[in-house]
Amino acid sequence: MISQIKREISTMKLIKHPNVIRMFEVMASKTKIYIVLEFVTGGELFDNIARRGRLKEDDARTYFSSAY
Repeated sequence: MISQIKREISTMKLIKHPNVIRMFEVMASKTKIYIVLEFVTGGELFDNIARRGRLKEDDARTYFSSAY
């Protein structure tokens, strides 16, 4: 599990994209890892889909084309 977390942190450090949340800092205690991320308004895509149901094709295209 620790190696997966380290890999995720390493990957997040490399990503610089206007549509991907930035990671600012990582801190750790003996039992916890704290990751400081950029604050973004509008909520999570998952919550949006769970609340509204399946995305319309045009909405899905907008979300997923912005990731590239």
